[in-house]
Amino acid sequence: MNYSLNAGYHETLDSKDTAPPPLPPWLRGFLVTAKHKTKMRLAGQEVEQLLNSKSFPHKELYARAEALLVPGCPGTVFVALRPDDTDAQGRQNVRLIAETLIQEIDRDYEEAEAFDQFTKTSTVPKAPHVARILPVERIAPETEIDQVALSVIGEHFPKIDSPEGTAKWASENGLPTFRVRYEEHSPAMHLSSVEIQRRVADLVPDDYAVDLRAPDETVLVVVAGGSVLMSVVRGYDAEEKFHHFRVGRKSTGSTPSSPVATSRAVAA
Repeated sequence: MNYSLNAGYHETLDSKDTAPPPLPPWLRGFLVTAKHKTKMRLAGQEVEQLLNSKSFPHKELYARAEALLVPGCPGTVFVALRPDDTDAQGRQNVRLIAETLIQEIDRDYEEAEAFDQFTKTSTVPKAPHVARILPVERIAPETEIDQVALSVIGEHFPKIDSPEGTAKWASENGLPTFRVRYEEHSPAMHLSSVEIQRRVADLVPDDYAVDLRAPDETVLVVVAGGSVLMSVVRGYDAEEKFHHFRVGRKSTGSTPSSPVATSRAVAA
């Protein structure tokens, strides 16, 4: 399939396709939702522009960002980070970048509100159409959830008898607890959330304990159109600032999940 792009979107695909092809499996980046589904292209372009701006932090982690249509899912857009050929650790960087994006957008809203108090005028935030920014480490066809889950889980929850697992077990924080969260956006096939959560959780080695209330890490499984998108995130607890990775929310007083994002929050 030809993936040449027209204004950041696949020139031959229709987001309303009833039998959509999946996104390419080599992509990494962010599933972006808009405050209104008719503005999804604007939301994707806003995130793309923020990531490509010279002032955005973590530019050493990617070369450029590119907004892409999500086939079969008219309410979302995918913003890919280039290059595509990156290792597992490079894919995991999407969580840090998503957190920083949300911080930058939220700070923009807060500064606009403060400015309005003194001038009685309104400034337009840099990403007025963006609702959520979900980090995505790996992508596969919707029918290959188990296969992509094995890859992601192996990178984040290594077996205890492996060098990576032994190092994690011996670390100061010990083995993380986890849960699985499943959500759908215009799926090609409606799947049972309970069944998917159980299947993915069963792939995690028994050394890691399940915590449904306040897990250290959450395996995020999202189906959009004909694609399944997966990552492991923090901040998916109701008390966390990055709950649902939503922008434009007031801070709850908790800290971001990554050390770099935390240091930026303190500096701000």
